[in-house]
Amino acid sequence: TAGVLIIVVVLTGQGVFELSGLLALAGQNFLLLYGGAAIALVRLGDRPWHVGLGLFGVALVVGLFFGRGVDQALYPGMLILLGIGLAVRGGRNQGAQRGRAR
Repeated sequence: TAGVLIIVVVLTGQGVFELSGLLALAGQNFLLLYGGAAIALVRLGDRPWHVGLGLFGVALVVGLFFGRGVDQALYPGMLILLGIGLAVRGGRNQGAQRGRAR
């Protein structure tokens, strides 16, 4: 991880990346984490107000992403689709492993 960060810092110093663009991506990543936490609250909340708060959080995150424009939603959308794909694939692998254990 440190090596990647050093490379990014050097490339940013050389003008390959703009600091404002990197900070914008970092902000989007945190927003994705907040959205994931809100989804978890919706799915795992044991009280109605937990679920309501989670739904509000999900709506807020979705509104913020699409409020910036569809082109700004492509990066987080790709990350979300990748995460869903990996989760589905992981679920299939766990099911196959359970079948072998029997």
